[in-house]
Amino acid sequence: MDDEQNPIAPASQPSYAPPAASEQPQPPLWRRRPVQIGAVALLAAVGVGVGIAVSSGSGNAQIHVRGTLQLGPLSAVATSGTAADGGACTAGQGYDDITPGTTVTIGGDHGQTLGVGPLSTGVERNVDDSLGVAAGNCVFSFDVPVAGGQSAYTVTISHRGTQTFTPAQVADGVALTLGQ
Repeated sequence: MDDEQNPIAPASQPSYAPPAASEQPQPPLWRRRPVQIGAVALLAAVGVGVGIAVSSGSGNAQIHVRGTLQLGPLSAVATSGTAADGGACTAGQGYDDITPGTTVTIGGDHGQTLGVGPLSTGVERNVDDSLGVAAGNCVFSFDVPVAGGQSAYTVTISHRGTQTFTPAQVADGVALTLGQ
């Protein structure tokens, strides 16, 4: 038989060849690039720290803007039954926007809104007291938590105008009057 027509190849023996580089197991990424991984971790930690500082108002603690709205005299006040000091009262005719839950908006020194809260239920005052509340008035109160650190605070109740207060005045408590 002619070898050219029917070539017989020798039996192929498996030869050992090392696996391709892409097939070799790789060490964990933190072992291959420790400096780069450390730099990424450091940047992430700094970013989280900056985010916390910004979200907490840049270090300005929360304060409470507390105050009262004194509505009176009695012609502007509707009492519940007989006039009784400390009893519930509501605003009279012409002051229908002054009710429990009326919006109290606290603003900052750049005109931004810092917080919003409600007026409380009105409490009747028929005697003069040490806080300057005159007899025959209905007193509503409010307490709105806001970020501190402002050079001025504004207080707006309903559509009745805006008053500006210093941080010292806010710390002492805001006293507003309407209908006097």
